[in-house]
Amino acid sequence: MPLLSSYGSASTRGFGQFSASQGPSLPELPITTNLLSWHAADYAPSLTSSSGRVSQWDDLSGNGNHLYQSTGSLQPSISTLGSMDALSFGSRQYCMYYSSEITFNAHTIFLAMTINEAVSSSSTPNDILYPVASNVSEGGLRIGGNFSAAFSGEVSTWWHFSSNNFRINGYANTTTRASGFLYIMSLNWNNSSTAQFRVSNSALSLTTASSTGGYTGGGFDSANSPKNIKFIGGRGVSTPALNGIIGEIIVYNSALTSGQVDSVYSYLSERWS
Repeated sequence: MPLLSSYGSASTRGFGQFSASQGPSLPELPITTNLLSWHAADYAPSLTSSSGRVSQWDDLSGNGNHLYQSTGSLQPSISTLGSMDALSFGSRQYCMYYSSEITFNAHTIFLAMTINEAVSSSSTPNDILYPVASNVSEGGLRIGGNFSAAFSGEVSTWWHFSSNNFRINGYANTTTRASGFLYIMSLNWNNSSTAQFRVSNSALSLTTASSTGGYTGGGFDSANSPKNIKFIGGRGVSTPALNGIIGEIIVYNSALTSGQVDSVYSYLSERWS
C-alpha cells in the first residue's frame, strides 16, 4: 500500500490522507496542531500485514513517521483491545521502529494499551518506548517493576531518554494491576521545568528522590535535548520489552495546554474503554 506521504500533508482535521475507497473513516482526533506522529491500529488501511503479522504501521499525521519491522519473527500481530483492532507485542520480543528516530524538545505523548500480565512492584518491567540503539540501557517508558531502591515498593512508570539525560519519574501505587488493565497514558513536558503525567485518569506525583541512578532533581532532569524515540514495544530482544497490546500512540512536538490534554485523553478513553 502507498505511504501516507504520497497523499500529501494532513488536512485541517489532522488526517484525510486516505481516500474513502480505501476503507473506514479515520477517527476524529481533537487536537492536530503540532502533531508529530499518530498511529491508530484500528484503522486497517494504515497496516501492512501478511498472515496477521504487521510489517508497517503508517503514520496518520501526514509527516511520514511510519513504523516498520521487516523481520518476520519480530513483527507484532493483529489482536484486539476492547472491541477494536490493536497490535500485540507479546512474548517480549516483537517491536517496530521508525526509519529515523523522531526527535522533540517540549512534547506531549499519549498511549492506549494493556499489559498481558499482572503489574506490580515485583513484576518484570515492560519497556514500551526506546530511544536510539546506543541510548537504550534503561529504556524510555516503563510500566511495572522496581526501578531502584529509591522507588522500592512502587509501581514505577518512568521516562528516560538515556544519553540526553532526561528523566521524569512518576509512580502509581503498590496496588497490583490485573492483567489486561487498560492504560490510557499521557506525558506533557514543557522542556523547562513543568511535567504532567497521567495514567488511567490519575495524575501521578513526580518523585522527589535526590538522586536516582546518577540523575538528580525533583523528579526530572533535562540536561540535554532534544529527546527521541526510535523503537516501539522493544528492541528485538527479550526482557524488559513489552508483553502487551497497543491500540494508539499520539506524539505532539509541543506541550499541550491542560485543556488540550483533557480533550485528547477523553478521546482515547472513549475510543478504547
